[in-house]
Amino acid sequence: MTWTEAQRYCREHHTDLVSVRNEAENQKLRSLYNDFDYSDVWIGLYRTRSWSDNSSSSFSFWKTGQPDNAGVSEYCTAVSFSDSGKWTDENCGQAFPFICYNLTESAFSRQYHFVYESKSWTEAQRFCRENYTDLATIENMEEMNSLITTWNDSVNGSYVGLAWIGLYDDLNSWRWSYDNESFYKEGGRDFRGWYHVPNNWNGKDMCAFIGADGPWFNQNCQSYLPFVCYDGRNGNNDYIWINQHMSWEEAQRYCREYYTDLASVRNWTDNQRILSVVGGFSAWIGLYRSRLWSDQHDLTYENWRPEMMYSPQQPDNGLDIPGEYGNQHCTAVSFSSSGQWTDENCLAKLPFICYTRFWSWSPYVSHQYHFVDENKSWTEAQRYCRENYTDLATIDNMEEMNSLMNTAKGRYFGLAWIGLYDDLRSWRWSLGDDALCKETERSFKNWNIQKPMNWGGNSGVESLHLCRLCLMA
Repeated sequence: MTWTEAQRYCREHHTDLVSVRNEAENQKLRSLYNDFDYSDVWIGLYRTRSWSDNSSSSFSFWKTGQPDNAGVSEYCTAVSFSDSGKWTDENCGQAFPFICYNLTESAFSRQYHFVYESKSWTEAQRFCRENYTDLATIENMEEMNSLITTWNDSVNGSYVGLAWIGLYDDLNSWRWSYDNESFYKEGGRDFRGWYHVPNNWNGKDMCAFIGADGPWFNQNCQSYLPFVCYDGRNGNNDYIWINQHMSWEEAQRYCREYYTDLASVRNWTDNQRILSVVGGFSAWIGLYRSRLWSDQHDLTYENWRPEMMYSPQQPDNGLDIPGEYGNQHCTAVSFSSSGQWTDENCLAKLPFICYTRFWSWSPYVSHQYHFVDENKSWTEAQRYCRENYTDLATIDNMEEMNSLMNTAKGRYFGLAWIGLYDDLRSWRWSLGDDALCKETERSFKNWNIQKPMNWGGNSGVESLHLCRLCLMA
């Protein structure tokens, strides 16, 4: 049988294809299939290609003979505009144009699911991605009310504590306001001049300023400071000091209106040039970060709990809690405070809310595609799409494939990246029962000589064809 046929047979007549949790079970299986003189039999270990946005789409449109993983180095997927959009696997380091997608507000709605199990934020994220779409994203008050209704329907108000949602504080997400790739030489985007590692002192320090002596500090973006603009118009390459006190966003808006953007600092030379301009004052520069949703949606809606008696305004990064200061990077809803948000230690064990998405209009074309005519590697393209749209293109059906093909409009006939990739670390067992496998047992593998390389591009299952007759303790 094929692996899929073997899986179906085992599920119909027994429990599932066999999972192998440790070396003792592996030896037991070897003695079993040696009795039948088989050299290769299926077991329940398998993997599938993944979409960048973790979509479960099963649609495929491969060119004949693809994927082939030529040279054992082709793990990312491109569409061929010279071959009716057929897919090929390519080396992820090659530079191609690419297709991003957006989901408009009218395209889909979120259905929330309250899970009354206590897990850390990371454990909750993994559970939601395996069983639903992701940890809850909330983009407006209507969705917030829907989430609260889900909680109330699930437990009838019997739980009034905290529950994880998908918002988290990524301490490594600092980026520059000015996003012109040609402006930055290699390493220029990553230059930092911090006085000390940013500590997000009160949970709100998401923007950067240059101090009077040159080092950088993180600061609440709502603070009022002078700022430095970059003027790249008409061949200029100048830094302009604006001696007006504004919030960071106001300063960004001002620089984009009258010059190019808030100043980016690519090296110590740029830092010294800005220092000579500010004349001994502190000033905003273009470095900032924001909280992110687990599904990579931008943060556009907030519902933080305000200051209350004996409780500081949120987020506060554990400022007044012994042992918690600097450790609260994940977000929970407080059902005792009408669903308002607090930042909490990501290791805390709390119930959580997942979501699934369902389409509220056309069941065929749900993604709005954007062809980007810039040559980037797959990883660079993924980062660009996540920063500027939703993600690299996911394709659910032939109608969406046709919609994607229309984005180039006959201007381009080569290859372009989409979001499908071959994750060599995504092996999992057909029987996904937590009661059967402990966390360490799920990771047991016994590859022959070397880890699998997917020679030929189609090796997504592991040989050994055995059924588990019953669930063993």
